[in-house]
Amino acid sequence: MKRAIVVATIVVTLVGASIGGAQVNLLANGDFEAGADKGVPTGWQRRLGIATLVQDAKLAASGAHFVKASHDHRFSQHLRVKQGQPVRISFKARAAVPD
Repeated sequence: MKRAIVVATIVVTLVGASIGGAQVNLLANGDFEAGADKGVPTGWQRRLGIATLVQDAKLAASGAHFVKASHDHRFSQHLRVKQGQPVRISFKARAAVPD
């Protein structure tokens, strides 16, 4: 039985409070375009497995980079939020069946 792996064309943007009507991005390098160190996007940590940063403008949701990740291959980032303050999370993802 094949199991699906979520292949990330993940563009993550976490938006917090409005300041004068402007949205504030709480996530560093949410579009993965700000570079990388040893395959890990700037501002992110590799957690478990071998999640990878990929450069392919044809597949990226925006820009030229995206990450391939799954339940046991992931990147993460800690961020601070304020109690009672709404946070909107949006992202794009695509699922693929492994070869």
